[in-house]
Amino acid sequence: MTDSSRAGQFLDLFTEIEQHLRTVLGRAEHEPFAGLASAYAERARLPRSVLRDLGTFADLRNVISHQRYYAGRPIADPAPGVIEHIQQIRDLLLRPPTVLTALPGRPVVSVRAEQPIRAVLHLVRTLDYSQFPVYADHGWAGLITTNAIARWFAQQMDDDEVTTGEETVAAVLTCAEDLDTALHVPRSTTAAEAIDLLGRPLRGGSRPSALVVTENGKAAESPLAVVVDEDLSVLHRALDVPAAPARPGRR
Repeated sequence: MTDSSRAGQFLDLFTEIEQHLRTVLGRAEHEPFAGLASAYAERARLPRSVLRDLGTFADLRNVISHQRYYAGRPIADPAPGVIEHIQQIRDLLLRPPTVLTALPGRPVVSVRAEQPIRAVLHLVRTLDYSQFPVYADHGWAGLITTNAIARWFAQQMDDDEVTTGEETVAAVLTCAEDLDTALHVPRSTTAAEAIDLLGRPLRGGSRPSALVVTENGKAAESPLAVVVDEDLSVLHRALDVPAAPARPGRR
């Protein structure tokens, strides 16, 4: 590969990224790239490292495009590693990983409202799960968590009640609080969006305990996946791309 073809490949990749940002945001051709990148990063909940790398690419694009050439070749030429890096960023932006691709093949375990609570306790022990979607004849009934179960047992002890484990899941759901809330999201939800939603306080001030992924994000639909805090490390890894070399004087 010649120097000029590397520069041309870089410019083609950068243009593809820029046009994608403009199309998604519906922005005019004359709007500066920095504003596009910042708005897109906020909308798509991109990691700060990606926004920083986009700025680095924009600086290099400007040097290649606007500086004079020497013997018909650009005075600034991307290294092969830069081409690989901008390709990875392009793929991340144009084909962002979804929750379902980042967390593949994990079975969804839900329970029925009329089931005895001992059935849920068995699932907690055997699967090491701490949240379960609950469904009744009418559809979505709520999210039962180990926190709600602990509060229910504490209430039984305070009332000197004898617990047999035959009490229903619906009865335990009465002890659910705001922090036991689940959000329903569509299967198109990206890993970055899921990270943001799990960390964003709800109206009551607490974060959701889980995201329930369905076809269109509706509670009446069957769950495709349940995403919890323990999945955050996997979601972050799905967004990982090697860091671009720092610009001189930048940290």
